[in-house]
Amino acid sequence: MKFTYFILFLSILAFTAYGNKAHSNSTAPLISLEKKLSLKYELPVLTIGKSNSKYSLKNLEGMVIINFWSSWCGPCVDEVDHLNQFQNFIENNNLEIKIIAINIFDEKEDAKSFILKYKPNFLLLFDDSKMIPIDFAVSGVPETYLIKNNNIKFKYVGKITKEKLVEGFEKLKASE
Repeated sequence: MKFTYFILFLSILAFTAYGNKAHSNSTAPLISLEKKLSLKYELPVLTIGKSNSKYSLKNLEGMVIINFWSSWCGPCVDEVDHLNQFQNFIENNNLEIKIIAINIFDEKEDAKSFILKYKPNFLLLFDDSKMIPIDFAVSGVPETYLIKNNNIKFKYVGKITKEKLVEGFEKLKASE
């Protein structure tokens, strides 16, 4: 009987390890969602130097991509190049959408070190309230939300790619 439990345990362990490895290389699936936002946050803009600049999330009119990240998150590091590429795509094609990346579950100095090292070229905010993940129901990092006129329409849980961002943008543009 002990041998049977041991074999069952090894099988579950092997399946779990394989499943995690397969998932770590995959990109996030697009999840449809409909949630009205009513945010009252003014979050500090993350910059390398000293800045007292704040950005208001009270009115997210038009199309907005909000990406939640942390400096210690490996998939968040992997996403930076894809988000930078999509930001360049936005600018080169004069698209009516903006990227806002919000640092959560982190210390401000660690977030600034991340900026120095990985050089993101999109708007970065710091969640000093520690409450915004609750409003979005963020379960971990990275998570990316596609918003149209203060309504969350779609989200990706996990690492995002430029291709997935383009796909999400097209679906967001077509949504009511």
